[in-house]
Amino acid sequence: MQRWYVLCSKTNKEKFLCGQLESCNIEYYCPFVKVKVINPRSRTILPYFPGYLFIHVDIAQVGLSAISWLPGSYGLLHFDSDPLDVPDQVFMEIKHRIDSLNKIDSAPKESFLHGSHVVIEKGPFAGYEAIFDTCLSGGERVRVLISMLKNQQVPLVLPMAQLQHAQLA
Repeated sequence: MQRWYVLCSKTNKEKFLCGQLESCNIEYYCPFVKVKVINPRSRTILPYFPGYLFIHVDIAQVGLSAISWLPGSYGLLHFDSDPLDVPDQVFMEIKHRIDSLNKIDSAPKESFLHGSHVVIEKGPFAGYEAIFDTCLSGGERVRVLISMLKNQQVPLVLPMAQLQHAQLA
């Protein structure tokens, strides 16, 4: 009977191990998530469970040694001497959660143009109107100009999520 098991992978070898499983016609699931990076040379997609992936096999047919000796693999996760299987309901919940995380991260961000009027919605400056200046490194922080004393514009660095377009009257 086929069940979902957790396969331990060598460090940073998850994709390589997926290729090995594919060549053996073993169904697998290796959840990757999109991450926001500051350094543009960093990886933007990382494993959600580093060093682990899921395989759907019948251990009696495939054999433990065939899985344990795959290049890039440390073998199945065990509890005592028995391979640990993941209930289908738990596996489906994990898969649903990873899919929803990737959908949130891929949602398009609101674009602000230099000089556009914005409203700060959250934080200590909530309710203030400002002028959008620029996006800062990483794309999640922005600089706005806020009018303070004697209409002097003061630069303020905020998370982009705190801004909304101002409604012009």
